[in-house]
Amino acid sequence: MDRAYRFLTESENTDPKRIILVGQSVGSGPACWLAEREEVGGVVLIAPFLSAFRTVTRIPIFPGDKFKNVKRIGKIEEPLLVIHGSDDEAVPFAQGRRLFELHGGPKQFLEIPGAGHNDIWHLGMREMIHAIDEFSQ
Repeated sequence: MDRAYRFLTESENTDPKRIILVGQSVGSGPACWLAEREEVGGVVLIAPFLSAFRTVTRIPIFPGDKFKNVKRIGKIEEPLLVIHGSDDEAVPFAQGRRLFELHGGPKQFLEIPGAGHNDIWHLGMREMIHAIDEFSQ
């Protein structure tokens, strides 16, 4: 993700405010990592987790926990859109909601009723595309 950002901003002279980071599930980790460090136009997180281990244990009991989105989200000032399925069996819905609550900037939350982790696009494609389109305006 860092190389893609550098390519866009340095090689292609893209204004960082025109870059919208999108991270789904495990991709929410790199998206939050980059958004904490670089200027972007916004961040879209789909089925994001608090941290890799908290998805399994709900508390950080293991050393070396990866993708600590919960520690980064408060440092991200860019607009945020969180999309999460209400019946997500892999990443609890409450984790996406918590990241949304911890973000201090402009933000939106889209719940996809009845959607799990692997069928969120199937069940919510129309709503998700509409929300992302509106968010990126």
